[in-house]
Amino acid sequence: MPTISVIIPVYKTEKFMNRCIDSILAQTFTDFELILVDDGSPDKCGEICEEYVQKDPRIHVIHQENRGQSVARNTGIGLAQTEWITFVDSDDFVAENYLSTLWEEARVSDSSIIMCSCVEIGDSIEKNAPNTLSDFERNVVSEELLKRLYATYFYWIAGGKLINKSILKRYPLPENRIYEDNATVCKWLVEAKQISFTNSELYFYFRNPGGTTKQEFSLKKLDLSWAFMEQEKFFAGIGFKEMQKIVGKDYVVNTINLLKRAYASPDSSDKRVLSLANEVESYISEHRDELIFTPREERIISLFLFFKSVRLLKPAMRLYYCMEKLMLRRKK
Repeated sequence: MPTISVIIPVYKTEKFMNRCIDSILAQTFTDFELILVDDGSPDKCGEICEEYVQKDPRIHVIHQENRGQSVARNTGIGLAQTEWITFVDSDDFVAENYLSTLWEEARVSDSSIIMCSCVEIGDSIEKNAPNTLSDFERNVVSEELLKRLYATYFYWIAGGKLINKSILKRYPLPENRIYEDNATVCKWLVEAKQISFTNSELYFYFRNPGGTTKQEFSLKKLDLSWAFMEQEKFFAGIGFKEMQKIVGKDYVVNTINLLKRAYASPDSSDKRVLSLANEVESYISEHRDELIFTPREERIISLFLFFKSVRLLKPAMRLYYCMEKLMLRRKK
């Protein structure tokens, strides 16, 4: 039985798949299985997966109907034969010492999640050389630690982590959502009890303009608000009041920003938009005195509440969005 399962959900990334898979096959650590989950990709991704299966017996592929990245990842978890799992997106890639570095720390520590730093890359498909390795920092998970990690990739994304399978069984990724890792990784961290992380840049995260979360506004983007609220409820449930406030503040700010874009879109009358406006208004009314906003954020919230109260929220948000776009064009 292999030591590590590498799970790659695959969908509409034929341009980048070879780079991704080749970076796994080039690992200095070789005791792994690679699970490719073709999530009903309409391009040549499925064919590319089958080509790789013929090249290496460590590679397994499953083809399924398109049900989203979270379902694909959960499918991979169900197929994994190992105690340790790592996720790599099919348009990302990793340094050749990615697995060896994370596994060595897992082997000698009591940490249930081992994390490396992630580097965001642009359109170039060239591999970046990893920086000099830095030592791992080991920590018992606490509210103070989560506050420290909140502004880093360690906190937000599924990639760049070696995770004990028991944690993923306890908190599977929510299905039929985007931003599912944004809603869930914090739960993995708390469940881990102890984590290790290094600033060594071993995972290369591609900002794919065609990716689901990078596309122009659609109603799916409202899931970002859901992701923040999932975190808020989780922290409330475990008594992490400071994290609850931090996430609650970002829920309000990001939801209003989403509504600004939603009201300027063709979907402005959709019931999900109207419902979200009511939900964030209720949350602000209940928690505003507990949350710390910047003066600018306070003004935006006050305008949001005012225009909602006089039933002019839609035209006000549209105007605000158009003014912002105009100002951005002038800056360019």
